[in-house]
Amino acid sequence: MNTTGVGDLAQHLTLRRQNTDLKQQLNVLGDELASGRASDLAAALQGDYSYFADVERSLSINNSYKNSIDEAVLFTSTMQTTLDRIQTVSAGLGSDVLTAAASNSAVSFGAVSLGAQEDLRALVSSLNTSVAGRSLFGGTATDTAPLMLADDMLDELRTAVSGLTDATSIQTVVDDWFNAPGGGFETLGYQGSDTNLSPFQLAQDETVQFDLRADSAEIRDLLQQTAMAALA
Repeated sequence: MNTTGVGDLAQHLTLRRQNTDLKQQLNVLGDELASGRASDLAAALQGDYSYFADVERSLSINNSYKNSIDEAVLFTSTMQTTLDRIQTVSAGLGSDVLTAAASNSAVSFGAVSLGAQEDLRALVSSLNTSVAGRSLFGGTATDTAPLMLADDMLDELRTAVSGLTDATSIQTVVDDWFNAPGGGFETLGYQGSDTNLSPFQLAQDETVQFDLRADSAEIRDLLQQTAMAALA
């Protein structure tokens, strides 16, 4: 049997070359681990760029979701602040009305009426709030304030109740102005859209809907009662 041996020098050179190759590979792997990128993309992909394209597509979609989430957070936080302000105004007016009723004083009633006018201005101003150039409570009509000015609203109501002297008749006219189909509020007071904003897409199967508008029944009722107090 023939046996082929490797001399000491040849073996030394072979081990030295392998050691050098091993160091180079370790350096490459260390750089890839630190950077998170392959040193040779062409070799890593082996001509198949579909995975790379899918990663880029996923990053683009996730970035769109992030932008939508940021916008939704901005909308919700501003809307919540506005609703808190509305709650404070309405609670204050309710307290003032109860105090005036208990005192049964014309002076108190007059003070409540003047205060209610300011409250109506505050409510309308709050509901006309916009963020990033878009109205919050006007549905898809984000480029315009959803409500007419409070003073203009009061002028319309004063004209509507002109000549009336009893509270029941005045209440009926004011109620019709705010709630009757084709009434003053529907044709003049509310200037927004009847369509809600499109939902914000937070993820593939998750959305958030903003469906509170300034023409909702709850807000109409609040505006009506405040306007009634102002007219008193």
